[in-house]
Amino acid sequence: MAANGSAQRISREALYRAVWSEPIKTVATRLDISDVALAKTCRKHLVPIPPRGHWAKVQSGKRVFRPALPARGLGMPDLVCPGRGRYWRQSIPDAELIDAEIPPPPEFSEPVEELVARVSRLVGKVTMVRDLRAPHGLVAGLLRREEDARKRYSYRSDRPLFASPFEQRRLRILSSIFAALGRCGMKGALSGNDPSDFGAHIGEQYVGFHLDHPHQRGRSGYRTSEELVRPATEKLVLRIAASYEGLQGIRSEWLDQPGDRVESHLQQIVVSLIVLGEMRYRFGERHRFEWLTNRKADLIEQARRQREEEARQARERRIRAEKARVDRLLGEALALRQARDIRAYVEEVRAISINSGSRVPAELEAWSAWALAQAARIDPVLSGAYLRGITDEGRDSEGETCQAGSR
Repeated sequence: MAANGSAQRISREALYRAVWSEPIKTVATRLDISDVALAKTCRKHLVPIPPRGHWAKVQSGKRVFRPALPARGLGMPDLVCPGRGRYWRQSIPDAELIDAEIPPPPEFSEPVEELVARVSRLVGKVTMVRDLRAPHGLVAGLLRREEDARKRYSYRSDRPLFASPFEQRRLRILSSIFAALGRCGMKGALSGNDPSDFGAHIGEQYVGFHLDHPHQRGRSGYRTSEELVRPATEKLVLRIAASYEGLQGIRSEWLDQPGDRVESHLQQIVVSLIVLGEMRYRFGERHRFEWLTNRKADLIEQARRQREEEARQARERRIRAEKARVDRLLGEALALRQARDIRAYVEEVRAISINSGSRVPAELEAWSAWALAQAARIDPVLSGAYLRGITDEGRDSEGETCQAGSR
């Protein structure tokens, strides 16, 4: 169980082996979370944990029962981040990803047909509730909020939202679906006080669906006179938002037809919601693998280009530095020749004056002193300018060596 960033990603199998190899508090300490959070994570991901008194029995040499690790829950990940939310599993910083070993692509050996059969056995028979005297909790909350609003606002008394036969039938269908999902360990979802769109939490996946009149275009929390008496025979459509191409036998839309109403397909609807939730997880895992693979390849390519650019810039710096050293060397050689030319010129002038037999005037002496001083100034040997060139060259060489070492 190696750490990876700020969260540890562990397979259910590895977590199962860990909690049955040593006390859960020890495992939790190593994962830097509380034992309560670790136990909650195990329950959420169907990883059995030792019961109270298990380790005392182990120490005393008594036989203990170790249940097998059950299959992954529908819509649940096989990769667990103890104590973290679902999105921790998706986030791997680029700095870690470039050196991380990406696991092989996810494989799901169970064909879609077998998945549908398994979910169908899980769901079993789904019957339509007779009335709304004891509806599902989410539907009951919807009705309760409507009743509270009717008490506060007078216009709701003659414009109730869910009193028509059509609305009653719609809520009965919704209550039946939510109840069936609950029996399978899933949860329904709705938002707003007059919704057309609902959802199902399949493990960590969310599958939305629409349930309303085919021509309904949004809801405003108000009913027209026609809608107040809309009969139950009016058409209904149930449409699941999540669908994937290539999934044979997975239906995602049901529309009332003569002799074939939506509620006669409740079992198929619930099965499709759960199957599509599981398939959403599978498609997401494949997409995540492809994204991580492509992202890692991009990061490696970016790093390669950056190294090449740094090497190119280093070469250009070395070329410029070498050219500057050569230019300085040539300049020093030229200055040395110029200094020698000045001295030779001064000697020639003095020699002509002496050979002529005339006394060297003071002006010539002053000029000679000035000219020789200029020669000494530009002479790189006398001024020590060549020493600066040697020192700078050594410093540049040392800097290049350090840069090469760091690379």
